[in-house]
Amino acid sequence: MKYLPLTLLLILLFSGCNLRSVHPYEKVDLNDTTYFSIQDCYNYPGGEYAVCLDSTQDSRCPIGLLCFWGGMATGWFSFTDSEGDSQSFEINLGTTDSLINGLNFSFVELSPYPDINNPYTPDEIVAKVIISQP
Repeated sequence: MKYLPLTLLLILLFSGCNLRSVHPYEKVDLNDTTYFSIQDCYNYPGGEYAVCLDSTQDSRCPIGLLCFWGGMATGWFSFTDSEGDSQSFEINLGTTDSLINGLNFSFVELSPYPDINNPYTPDEIVAKVIISQP
């Protein structure tokens, strides 16, 4: 009986729960702007592939500070094709037409912008990405 809570926890952890938020029913087309939250995945035309935002790193100079370097922001994404083959890649904010698996990825915006007086949680992060064909 004393192992029951631990057993239940282990069952939940290994039951195949997926923390990613997949949006298979939203219409997401090439050349449209897609807004990713952390761990969001979107299926693209015909279910041929899915793109996920795995994580971000933001070292941009926060509002309220004086910095000698403006910093940068990076997004780590994963691309999964219809065969289930997955590839991870990173894109820096402001990069346009980065070619991944025959598609152009443009990392247009990352919000919120860091602010020394207004910290934010990872749940508030949104990456604006445009995926297009070359």
